[in-house]
Amino acid sequence: MAATHPVILSNYRLPAWLSYLLPGEQFSRDIAATSYYRSWKAGVLAVFAVDTYWGSLEDASRPVVKEQLAAIRDQVTMDSALVHEATAKCTSLEAYFLHIASIVVGDTRYLDIVGIDGNPCQDSTAHALGQAYGRILLAQTPKGDLMFKLAKMMSCFRNAKPALNKDLKAWETETGKNVWHVLESHPADIGRVLSRCDHALHHLEEYKAKSWPMEGRTRHLSMEELFYTLASLARYLRACSEALLTGSDPQPTAATLLQTTPLVDKAVQGCEVCAAEHLRHAALQHSIAHTSFSAFFPRARADTARQMRAF
Repeated sequence: MAATHPVILSNYRLPAWLSYLLPGEQFSRDIAATSYYRSWKAGVLAVFAVDTYWGSLEDASRPVVKEQLAAIRDQVTMDSALVHEATAKCTSLEAYFLHIASIVVGDTRYLDIVGIDGNPCQDSTAHALGQAYGRILLAQTPKGDLMFKLAKMMSCFRNAKPALNKDLKAWETETGKNVWHVLESHPADIGRVLSRCDHALHHLEEYKAKSWPMEGRTRHLSMEELFYTLASLARYLRACSEALLTGSDPQPTAATLLQTTPLVDKAVQGCEVCAAEHLRHAALQHSIAHTSFSAFFPRARADTARQMRAF
C-alpha cells in the first residue's frame, strides 16, 4: 500500500507559500540553501505532517479544504509583507533569517525559544522556531471552516442581481475578517460560532424554501428580503461576551457575529435551539433589570433622582 502524501505538503502548496517570505533572486536561493533555513522550514512542515487531520489528508478538491488552504496561504502572504518591509535594506543572510523567524511568531514567542543570548541560526533552535510558526499556521484552519460556512450561506443567493451580489460579497468578507479577528483571541468560542453558523444556515434555507405571510398574502421572500434576514442571522451568530458589543456595529456586517441575542424575534415553533436561546436571553434581561446597578431597577432610579435633585 502506497504511503499517503498530505496535500498541504505538496511542493506547490505550503513549501511554495513559505518561499513568499524570501526576498527573491539569488539572495533568496542563498538563504534557502542554509542549514538553519532548511531546519526552520522542516519545523514548519513537521507540524502539519504529524497533525491528525492534515497529516493524512489527500483530497484537496472539497470546498472546505480549499477554504482552509486559502486561510493558511493568506496568513503567510500577510506575514511576507511584514518581512519584506522590515528587510528592505538587509544584505546579511543571517540577519534576514532572524527577521523571518522573529516577525512571523512575534517577539515574545521568539525570545521564549531563543532566549536573550541564544542563536536562532543553530539548527535545533531554527527547527523550534519553525514549529512555532507551523502551529500559528495550523491555527488558521478554523478560519477556513468559518469562511466555508459563510460561503454556504451565500449559496442561498444564487442568481441574485449584481447590486445585491456586491452587498453579499461585502457581508461575507467583513464577516470573515471581523469574526476571525476576535476568535483568534478567543479560540474556545470557535466551536460555538461554527455550530451557530450551521443553525443559522438551517433557518436561512428554511426562509428561502417556504412561503411566508407578507403584505397581506403568503409568498416567498425576495432575494433582497432574504438578505435582510441575513442581518438577524448575523446578530444571532455573535458568540463572545457582552463586553465586546458596541453601539456602532454596522448592520448587516459580521462584526455582529459575536453577540448573544437570539436568532429571530420569536422562537421558531418546533426549534429547540431557538427556544433555548430565548429562554437564556429572557433570563439575562431579567437579571440585568433587577440588579441594583441597573437603570431599570426601581431603587437605582430613585437614588439617581435624589442625586439629581441635590445637584
